Amino acid sequence: MNWEAAGVGIATLALFRPELARVYKAWFKPPVVDIIETEDIEVGFTNFGPIVGLLGTLRAIHRDAFVARMSLKVTRREDSATHAFDWGAFRSMQFTPSDDSLIRCSSFLLTEDYGAPYHVAFIDRDTQSKLRSIIEKLQKEWYDACSSEVGDTKSRDLQEVGQLFAEAQKKLRPEFTKSPFYVDSWGRIGRLFYWEAGLFDLELTVQTSRPDHKHAKRWTFGLTQEDADRLRLNQGMLVGAVVGEAVGSFNFVHTPYPMK
Repeated sequence: MNWEAAGVGIATLALFRPELARVYKAWFKPPVVDIIETEDIEVGFTNFGPIVGLLGTLRAIHRDAFVARMSLKVTRREDSATHAFDWGAFRSMQFTPSDDSLIRCSSFLLTEDYGAPYHVAFIDRDTQSKLRSIIEKLQKEWYDACSSEVGDTKSRDLQEVGQLFAEAQKKLRPEFTKSPFYVDSWGRIGRLFYWEAGLFDLELTVQTSRPDHKHAKRWTFGLTQEDADRLRLNQGMLVGAVVGEAVGSFNFVHTPYPMK
């Protein structure tokens, strides 16, 4: 064996080892997305349907990653009922409570050098679609009732028509809210509500593209009976808003992440 040549080869390999490591890392080692949760878990039930709000930071390990989408799976422990949530909107990272601006979710680059904060509202699309159908039918029923009360508006200006509709709403609201259609709509919305008191398993998945990988993290959170009752009040706000009632802001519940 030529020990001199072997020594030169080893020395050369040692010289290029850092560069070879960088090449391997860049081209062969898949990225890992570290999910770091912050503050608490927000739970809601609004005109968007069931909502879960999560705040935290994503960190790329080994190399940059392209985040294609984020999704959420919620499982209720009591009956193993599972619901799929899709990312609905990026919320503002500003501390100001009044800043509720939303940005439509889209894919983004996650670099190894800098973590990316996230504040995402996740939406149950399936339940949202069912809720929207109920609300739209109720809105049409209410509009038809008011239009019938107002009568022909062709010869009236917009301001007068608006005043007539306001008077019709005030007159018809007490009776309409007792009608079978309104009561049935209330009940159907109630059956879409699943934020009952108990434990829920939460799984957040970050899907990256090129290479395609899924990175997940799981937590468990609980809702008290008081939490569930507070969220269920939003059911009345949803139908009340249709008939012009002053319903205020939707209720949300903030539950802490489990202690480590």
